[in-house]
Order: sequence, then C-alpha cells, then structure tokens
Amino acid sequence: MIDAPSSVADIANLIRRDKGEIARGVTEAFFDRHPDWMERYGEAGVQRGIEDATFHLEFLAAAVEIRDPVAFRRYGLWAADVLHARRIPADALAENIEQIGDAVRLRLGSGANLSFIDDAIGPTAEAIRTRAADRSEPEGTAVDPISALPAPPDSLREVGEVYLGAILSGVRSTATRVLDESLGRGTPVLDLYLHVIQRAQYRLGELWAANRITVAQEHMASAVTQAVLAHLYPHLPEGTVDRGPAIVTGVQGELHQIGAHMVADVLEADGWSVRFLGTHLPKEGIVEAAESEGAILVAISATMLFNLREVGDLIRELRGAGKGRSLRVLVGGRAFRHSEEAWRQVGADTHALDLVGARDAARELLSGEPS
Repeated sequence: MIDAPSSVADIANLIRRDKGEIARGVTEAFFDRHPDWMERYGEAGVQRGIEDATFHLEFLAAAVEIRDPVAFRRYGLWAADVLHARRIPADALAENIEQIGDAVRLRLGSGANLSFIDDAIGPTAEAIRTRAADRSEPEGTAVDPISALPAPPDSLREVGEVYLGAILSGVRSTATRVLDESLGRGTPVLDLYLHVIQRAQYRLGELWAANRITVAQEHMASAVTQAVLAHLYPHLPEGTVDRGPAIVTGVQGELHQIGAHMVADVLEADGWSVRFLGTHLPKEGIVEAAESEGAILVAISATMLFNLREVGDLIRELRGAGKGRSLRVLVGGRAFRHSEEAWRQVGADTHALDLVGARDAARELLSGEPS
C-alpha cells in the first residue's frame, strides 16, 4: 500500500492522464499476440477492446485513489462475469489486466512505489482465472446488492415478478396497475419502493450483466420506473416530524438517477424537506443549492467507482462553504459496495447501501445517535 497521499494522487492522475495511450497500446499488443481475435472481431473488436481497457484503467485509478486493491478485484470479477456472458474468455481479461499493470509500472518508472499496483493487478488476474476455472465466487469479492436486501413478504413476491415483467416489456399501464392493486390491499407505498421497485432495479443490472437483456431494454425499463415513481409520489406518507432541509443529488458524470430519486422520496416521507436535484450536476450548482436551501443534510449517489473523486471534491467544497461543520453528508450507491472504506475516503459522515439504510442513516446523523 502507498503511504503518502501525494504518491497516491500522482499515480491515480498519471493513470487518468495516460489512459487513452495505455488502452490503445495494450489492446493493439493483445491483438498482435492473438491474430485469431483480429480474424474473429476485426477493427471493430480493436476499438471495443480499447474502450474496455480504458474502463479498466478508470477503475484502477479510482481504486488507487481510495487505497483499496480489493475494490479493483471486485470490479475485475464483475467484468469477468459480464464478458463471460458475452462469450469473451475470462483468461483474456486476466491477460489484459496484467498488460495494464505492466504498462502502468513502465510509465511510473523504477523509482515509484509500485506496491499498490502489485496488490491490485496480480490478485485480480488470479481471481479472474479462478473464476474462469470453476465459475465460483471467491469469498469476499462479490458485489451482490440483492442478497443484502431484506426478503420481500410473501404478499409482494408475485407483485414483484409481474412488475419486473411489465417494465421489461415497457408496459407502463401494467406496472402501475399491479402497484395500485397492491396499494388498494393496504400495502404501504414504502414497502413497494423497498421490496418491488428497488429489487427490480437490481434485477435489471443482473440481467444486463448476464447478457439476458439489451441496453435498450434496460433503458426502457428504467424509463417506465421513472414514470412509476411519479405515479406513486402522491401516495407517499407525510412525515410526522420536521427533520429539516436536505439535498439529494449525484455528481457530474453520474448518469444513474433512479436510486437517488427513490432516496429523495423515502427521506421526504420520513420528514425531511427534500430538494432532489437529479444527477450529473456540476459541483458549483450543488453547493449553491445547498446554501440557498439551508440544507443540513446532503445525500450523494455514486454508481461507478471512478466517480468517487468527484464525490470527494464535492464534499470538500460543501465543507468549505457556509454551514461547514454543521452540514452532514450521506453517500450511497453501487460504488460504495466495491470498497467498505470508500465513504470515509471521500470525507462523508456515513453511508447507506439501500433505501432503509439511507433513511436510518439520515436519522442518526440528525440525532447524533442510532435511530
């Protein structure tokens, strides 16, 4: 591990700066060593390989920055599963990861502290090859949000299946009708958020990773979900206490919005006066909104590990403005599943991994003690 923060920043910045050249170099070298790949995939395959290698480098830079090689290993195993579902051998990914490690070491030079790169690259390639050999999940490396969710009550299991089928088919009328019928039977709307909609969104990610749905289907399903959330909003209960003003948002580059949207609704139902800014927003706009609203809580969503740098920069700017010490920051999203320490590294006060966790964490931040 690298001890000096400046060294961590220098290595991460070098990887980001040179990621395009490194990605092209390792991809072209890979295709030169494997001419059958050029015959099979052609120039389009080379370009896709460059894109994938760039993605690997972005995740490596993020893992360096938060000083967590295990986060890169978890990413590598996820990528191995995604590529396996698309008939790309995991051995090829392991080789590519090793190429990237060699290229980064070469650029850093012999005088650099290379221990973090060694800790990230070697174990990741080894874990990927283990996955290729037996398709098992090495302990402690999975990012499985569904398994961490509470089991849905029996009354909502069928509702969840019908709802998932409806959004995958793009049929808004069926998606809203099955939820309305459940509301009519007395199901609390927040149970629908937790046990039906949240679970369905996680299932969409699983289905895409397994190559069982297309990007277009995933986008269509997410668009239906946005409409469903708007439909359910009037049914949200009013908070019984006034917890204060809160901002919910995502940093610039964060393109996933539904999770943050649902957190905003859950916090509002719990008594917070919420302003949901959406995601992919410049830091300056978020800081300005927090100041103008007098927010005492800012909740920030991040899906991709490489967005954590922006999250950290935003938190520092929020701390430096107006309320300073009195402002509390809650973070969440898939990026924080890759690394247990990432929320501390970005300077947040706490983190949450699901909707109930976000509600409870916000309460704890307000009270200073567990809810």
